[in-house]
Amino acid sequence: MKVFVAKGSNPLSPRVPAGTGRQDINLSPISEHLITILTSSGIEAVGQYAGEPPDSIIEDSFTSRIYEANIQGADYFIYLCTNASYSPFETGASAVIAKPDSYARALGESILESLKTFAGLQNRGVLARPGLHVLQRADMPALLVETGYRTNEGDAALMREHPELVARGIANGILTYLQDLLPDKEEDCFFAYPHPFYQLYPEARTGSCDLGLHVFAGKKRQPVQRADVTVYQRCGERHIMVYRGLTDKSGRAIPVELPLNCRDPQPSQFCICVRHPGYLPLNHWLEVKDDESLQLNLELEARHQRRLG
Repeated sequence: MKVFVAKGSNPLSPRVPAGTGRQDINLSPISEHLITILTSSGIEAVGQYAGEPPDSIIEDSFTSRIYEANIQGADYFIYLCTNASYSPFETGASAVIAKPDSYARALGESILESLKTFAGLQNRGVLARPGLHVLQRADMPALLVETGYRTNEGDAALMREHPELVARGIANGILTYLQDLLPDKEEDCFFAYPHPFYQLYPEARTGSCDLGLHVFAGKKRQPVQRADVTVYQRCGERHIMVYRGLTDKSGRAIPVELPLNCRDPQPSQFCICVRHPGYLPLNHWLEVKDDESLQLNLELEARHQRRLG
């Protein structure tokens, strides 16, 4: 499986005049993070013009990126770009396809939902633009992913200051889409794909504890898939979200890194909140005294269905 990742200016974006809050956004960190995550998850991810000099005359050519993906035999083509508007209040991520391709549309929908869950970007939907003839030249499912509005202060700050959040959201959408394509006998092929989650503390923190989470139900410890897990850290009178994600088919979430840098002199306290439509909500408090790894098993209670007389 090969995914070709390109970036550049948006061929559909309006030319916003000066003075409307337009900001230049460097998409290189997003694309680099995206390629790294996909590669670590077992996907062959390639970027545009590997080996070309940075100032290559063809670097800004949207058409040449399509041709490059065709030559390399990519299975999917994803073009990262920003959006723009005359209004500074328009916000969110969207995807654009040119062909009535169910694969490209499904991929776009998966990416946008993941960006909404992971990075908090509004899902503006998948748009079909048959007039985008260049995109029609792709030999594989192809789409533009508009990662946010550069004319919106919040979107611009997210893309500029937290490119890893945007990249992980896109990667999760891609890998979730690929996971859904596999037959049941191969459902664990992409076991390493990252679930949507937030880690809002700095990477250069001084202390953390790795927490493994397993969510199950019933005496047979049936794994609960797609349970929403949110972890809050208590710092004085505040509660700070440090993690948000979904459990996989085995009922497990990716390892949670609990920060131990709160100024509160008491042992660090965390609230693990688990939500699933088929089970009663669960809030579990946890005290962490040191950086030793922990494993937590959480049992959910099924909702009682009212019998109709």
